[in-house]
Amino acid sequence: MVTVRRILLALLLAMLMPLAGAAQSARAASAPASPGSSAGATSTPDPGWSVVPTASSKLTAGNCAQVLFVGVRGSGEPAPYGPTIADFRDALAPRAGSATVRQAYLDYPASAIDAIDTQTVEQAIFDPTAPRNAYFVSVSAGVTALTGLIASQSQACPDQRLLLVGFSQGSEVIVRTLAAHPQGPRLLAAVLLGDPVHYPGQNEVELDGTAGNRAFGLVTALTYLRSVANPFTNPTRADQVRAVVQAAVDMYQGTVDTTRLDMMMSSDGLSISGTDAPRVYSVCDTGDLVCDAAKPLARILTTASTITAERDRARPIHLGYHGAAVGNTVTAVADALARIPAQPSPTAPVAAPATIGSWLPVGLAGVAVTLVLLVVVLHLGRRFRRARSAD
Repeated sequence: MVTVRRILLALLLAMLMPLAGAAQSARAASAPASPGSSAGATSTPDPGWSVVPTASSKLTAGNCAQVLFVGVRGSGEPAPYGPTIADFRDALAPRAGSATVRQAYLDYPASAIDAIDTQTVEQAIFDPTAPRNAYFVSVSAGVTALTGLIASQSQACPDQRLLLVGFSQGSEVIVRTLAAHPQGPRLLAAVLLGDPVHYPGQNEVELDGTAGNRAFGLVTALTYLRSVANPFTNPTRADQVRAVVQAAVDMYQGTVDTTRLDMMMSSDGLSISGTDAPRVYSVCDTGDLVCDAAKPLARILTTASTITAERDRARPIHLGYHGAAVGNTVTAVADALARIPAQPSPTAPVAAPATIGSWLPVGLAGVAVTLVLLVVVLHLGRRFRRARSAD
């Protein structure tokens, strides 16, 4: 009988212990989180704007994002972006919404143009064979690198949108790449700051800049003058000079035949497709020799100035594409980013905390049964002892 009592007492304790544990769990669940606790805390993941950009040649196929930001720096600028593109990125990031982004800088020479002088300009216009200096070699290498990057990323991350930002020489790299390989809806935006291949009637959007859409970039101006100077086999220098002077006057006055110009730029690989044009933004300020070269070239060709003097005069303007100078363009790109739907974050299922209420019915029922059995056993024990005493 003693053994039976002990067993029943052990059962009673076993039924009470879960209740104690449940009460402790419920108190822990209902207690407010301490200041240092992560319970109930939420964190906003960094969408990728603060990450150090990766060289395009080292960008892996995995870790796709919603947007691939590619910066193509200007002539002679240090990797990754150079100050102009870095400032544009920093102005864009706080307004870009929640779309995830990967950052890459185009790994290409970005050769400086300091070696270009008046003699180089004359050779680029009058010589039968166009010079192949370090700048044009660098642009060609950049186009090859950007084309390869876009192709590899398109295959690895087919849903990833492209955001291309180029400054100076980097703008030319972007234009030539898009002209050869239109991207259509995959292109979120392309931004061209101080574009040397800007020309009147080019397919692009201009929300900032003071030069207007009639400006000739330095490269397109030289290309146009060269086509004018070399229309025939073995032209005389006198014929070339007369034709170039008239063409320079036409550029200066804005009277260039735009139909002929469009055909010329298309054959030179500079015509942006109509599908990409609404998302290509160009910014050029008056007096920037790189993207507004008609007047400076007219002064150079009439010996009223030199390429060195014009470059020095234009340098502060060319390096001024920051802040309010690009404000409307930043807004347009930020709006495009903000329209990208937020990428849902996977959430792990959270188990409901144990409470007293969940244990109480079963626990009390078990305790009640145990008590009843104990009372019955005790009652039977007393009757058994009386019967033995009577005997």
